[in-house]
Amino acid sequence: MRKRLLWSLIALTCGVLGTGIWFASSVNSSYVVPPQEMQSWLKNIDMNVWEASDKSFYVQEAIGSQGIVLEYPKQLKNDFLLTFNIMSLTSEAEIRLGFGKKGKKYETEVKFSDRSNKLKFYKNKVLLLEKDIKQIQPDIFYNFELRRKNNIFVFAIDGNEVLKAETDHNPVSISLDIVGFPDNPAAVEIMDWIIKN
Repeated sequence: MRKRLLWSLIALTCGVLGTGIWFASSVNSSYVVPPQEMQSWLKNIDMNVWEASDKSFYVQEAIGSQGIVLEYPKQLKNDFLLTFNIMSLTSEAEIRLGFGKKGKKYETEVKFSDRSNKLKFYKNKVLLLEKDIKQIQPDIFYNFELRRKNNIFVFAIDGNEVLKAETDHNPVSISLDIVGFPDNPAAVEIMDWIIKN
């Protein structure tokens, strides 16, 4: 009788632990985006030149383009982490990483440049913050990280937190905008786009 009770308790404990592990893994799922999938995110695909390999996604503005716009097709709910590596293949380009929804959109803006750099943080196109940050140079991969925990949004470059701000906790859409200059169209390579939600 004691053996049966002991085995029942062990089975019950394993079942509860297994359910907890399944719940935790389903809530905190991680998705590594294949580079080939990213071409479907291009908002103006006819105005960009792109190529996807097994490891990276290359995209360049075409002549007359208004920039590169990649829109992640799924909304992120609750807490999330987005991380990716990006390298500019042109001497200068502006990068805007936006999240939010219509009527409430936040954007961070940094530049690939051989000069000093500033980070700008906008809400609905209104500048909330501007500060000096470490120079982001062309031809070098940088890791960009965007995360939200509770109502706190954090933006980090190469593991260094460059922005921390209070936002809301509503589901959001993510977009990556890259804009070059008329005589120097933007071209970037993106690797390891990972979403944890």
